[in-house]
Amino acid sequence: MEYLDYFCVPFILLYRFIVRAMPCLFRHRSKYSVSFASQLDSLQHYRGAWLRSLDKTSEMHVRDAFFIHMARRFWSEDTTTLGRCVHRLAHAINSYGQVPWKFSDTWFERLQPSYNSENEQVCVVDANAQFIIMVWWLYEKDTDKIEDLYLHCQRAWQWLQKRIVDTTLKEPEDASWDTARQHSGHTLLTNIYVCQAIRCMELISLVLDDKRRSTRFKNMHGKFMSKWVGELYKSQEALPRILGVLWNMVPDSFIMSFNQQIQTPWIPLWVDGPETYHSTLHAKFYGYSDKYKDIVWPWVGFLWMAILVDRHKVDIAQAWWTSYMQFHMADTLYDMYEPKHGRPVRRAFLKAQPGHALTLATFIAAQYKLANSPA
Repeated sequence: MEYLDYFCVPFILLYRFIVRAMPCLFRHRSKYSVSFASQLDSLQHYRGAWLRSLDKTSEMHVRDAFFIHMARRFWSEDTTTLGRCVHRLAHAINSYGQVPWKFSDTWFERLQPSYNSENEQVCVVDANAQFIIMVWWLYEKDTDKIEDLYLHCQRAWQWLQKRIVDTTLKEPEDASWDTARQHSGHTLLTNIYVCQAIRCMELISLVLDDKRRSTRFKNMHGKFMSKWVGELYKSQEALPRILGVLWNMVPDSFIMSFNQQIQTPWIPLWVDGPETYHSTLHAKFYGYSDKYKDIVWPWVGFLWMAILVDRHKVDIAQAWWTSYMQFHMADTLYDMYEPKHGRPVRRAFLKAQPGHALTLATFIAAQYKLANSPA
């Protein structure tokens, strides 16, 4: 923690006590009467990204946009928003080759890019890999766009490559979405992103007849696969394993073994097993040290359902869809819920957002895939 955080500890604890002692003052009061699709449309920005939620936040996160575009691929062939998003990111790459991880409105500039974490000390790393993957998605639907973006992909990759040591992307704490968990200089989720980004760089180079680079990326991808696929089998983290299924890093037999490990009616970010994660001191003070195991993130479950249908596991997907029944008739969808009573999280520094764009998008993807799956 920073020195300022230590100075604020009494005020932090007092605020947490007030929220816990008088919960009626901090209730979610928003009510919505429009469909989930309409709520998602209202959050869309002309730049090809989405505002985070209906609580009028002016931030747009690249991570959210990445997964929303991933979800949209299950139900929409339109690449207009994806093209706008990719070109916006390409133009925002800084002189070092780093892709911003979020955009926010300020008094001085509309959609100002941010490259460092919230404490402004750590370069966020996962946006570069997500940008490269989205460029390939754009090519799959619109083959005319790839050549203009190739140089931007090379710059984004070179920035990432400087942080790769022994087939591992090294990252400090707070450098990716995994902000509340201690780690030893790398995370599985980010390295799965990088592994897929290498594969996309290989394909992009191949399409543009850059044989030298395509061969180099092919060999690099093989090394990453040989190292990180084994980690997917051993890990207790849900999201990297879900992406491993989506990106064909593991065989279909992996689906059954992973599905059987989930012993709750919700899909957690961290399943039960021999290892435990250790929270950062910052997370403990602010009260979100449990967000990986004891908080429900519905978008992860809905994404898994869409992928299951795509892999012809309709019965399993339908069972999960039924277990998420409480969300089907809700006025809106929040990003996180308490598992005991099923209500949106309501804490001092960790409060669920109504109309969470990513949750809405993955719900629509799961609903569409199940409705259009063969009986």
